Amino acid sequence: MQEEINTEKSLRKSKFNPMIIWDFVMVLIVLANLTLIVFDLTYLWLRPFYFQNFPKVVKMYDKPILGIEGHRSTDKYLRFVEELEYLEKIKNQEFYDKEFEIATQELKMVVESINSNNDDKLEKVKNELLENLILIASPSQVGQKFMELEEDLLDLMLHKEKDPIYTRLEKIEQKFDLLVRVRDRKGWESEKASVLSKMDYQIIHIVETNPFKESGQTENLENIKTFIKSRYDEIKTRGVDREYRAILTESLGGQKSYPSTALAFTYFWRNPGLSMEEKINIFNENLKNEFAVNYFRHVGKDGKPIDNYLMLDAPFLIFFFFEFSISWFLAIRRKTYLAWFLYPIYHWYDILGLIPVVEFRFFRLIRVYKIYLILKTSRIMPVGDDIISRTIRYYSNIIKEELSDMVTIQIISESQEEIRSGASMQILTNALDAHRPDIKKVVLKKMRETATNQRLGELIETLIAEILDKTQSSLRPIGLLPDSFKNKLSREISSIIYNTFSKAVLVTLDDESGRKTVESLVDFVIDEFEHTAEDKDVNDLNTSITVELLENVKKSVARKKWLDTKI
Repeated sequence: MQEEINTEKSLRKSKFNPMIIWDFVMVLIVLANLTLIVFDLTYLWLRPFYFQNFPKVVKMYDKPILGIEGHRSTDKYLRFVEELEYLEKIKNQEFYDKEFEIATQELKMVVESINSNNDDKLEKVKNELLENLILIASPSQVGQKFMELEEDLLDLMLHKEKDPIYTRLEKIEQKFDLLVRVRDRKGWESEKASVLSKMDYQIIHIVETNPFKESGQTENLENIKTFIKSRYDEIKTRGVDREYRAILTESLGGQKSYPSTALAFTYFWRNPGLSMEEKINIFNENLKNEFAVNYFRHVGKDGKPIDNYLMLDAPFLIFFFFEFSISWFLAIRRKTYLAWFLYPIYHWYDILGLIPVVEFRFFRLIRVYKIYLILKTSRIMPVGDDIISRTIRYYSNIIKEELSDMVTIQIISESQEEIRSGASMQILTNALDAHRPDIKKVVLKKMRETATNQRLGELIETLIAEILDKTQSSLRPIGLLPDSFKNKLSREISSIIYNTFSKAVLVTLDDESGRKTVESLVDFVIDEFEHTAEDKDVNDLNTSITVELLENVKKSVARKKWLDTKI
């Protein structure tokens, strides 16, 4: 705090100070760090939102920072759906020919990029590709396609293995292999049935193992089951159920035990009421995101989920460490504190915030207060009476008032319960009984003060005067006396009464037996009060009055006073 005050004083001495620029940079860096911390702490919670609206953010943060990948089980099902979609497109001859041309061009590019030695594996791949090319091409294309590729394919024997090239070759070979299998209607139907069968097995695996559990998204699986079952239940009859059970049993190789969700998916993908394009559109709109957002998080050698947040946080930690060191050095040089070691004590939250542990990130939030001080002292922008500061104060006051009201009301409610139980009078009588000696001392002291108080004499004189005025009509001799004599008479009488009373009280208090008499009177009053407290009617009356009084206090406390204030 002392450092910020010194900064403010120095700023007042000159119209411009370079420290303002440094403070502004600090504000930006602190805000960036706090934003990153909040982003990291809330990432997994908000990941479904990022996945749907900001996929690039997910791609950059998932695997590199948190070791997150799409879950194998759910991703595999999505790949099967993509295969169905591809099969639907490839039915079109024009699309089929286009895919053949693309695969051929890719193969030529791979062959041309190889600069290695002979390899048996490449020869094997070459032979398979040649066979597929002959099978795929129509009689008019065989000669032309074969002549174009034969020389390049034979050259594969002269090259050494390179992993990226083999990966591309294998993908191309798989694509050619698929093109061979679906070159006629019968092959296409067989391939489609094979994909649907794999999907049947996969959805059973998903339902039974619940791969969503690890990522805390079991709700997604329930949504998938609810959606698909509701569609099936709309058309379900005994005949339909029997028909699709037979289809699913055949698809599973005779297996008759499976979850109802698998049967619902069997109907969804195989029913003739909708085209495959319509089914895929429905799946993409309603279920694809539920599958795709599921993830698997890798575990490190320490047995904990991978978290490379330090990669992003390290530059901030280094910057704040140097900033802390420089500020400490300057504090020593300027003798801001009485001793050199007091700076880290005053800035303990900065030290804890520099510890690269998740639990200590909270202490960096205290830098928000430092931002406020920097903005206020540097006068970079008006802070204190601006709309942002007023808004923060307004809502913080609401929170404080609501919390204090809740606590107060709770305490009053508990007090009311104690009073209703009849404990209040007992507490009071116990307190009086415990303080009997003190009460006696106070009574004796007050009696002595009262006996010697001149105001008592004046009060008695006024009282005697009023009595004489009121009785002068009935007491004729007194009524005939002059006023001056009556005033003197009232003073004399009151003086006699006051002196007599004072002497009697003082004599009684100075005497041991007199003091004991007074103390006995106090004991009597306390005993009578305790006896009265045991009376049911008195207790009920006391409880009713006290509870109602506290209820009114509760209503007063519960009133939302912040409604009467404005930002």
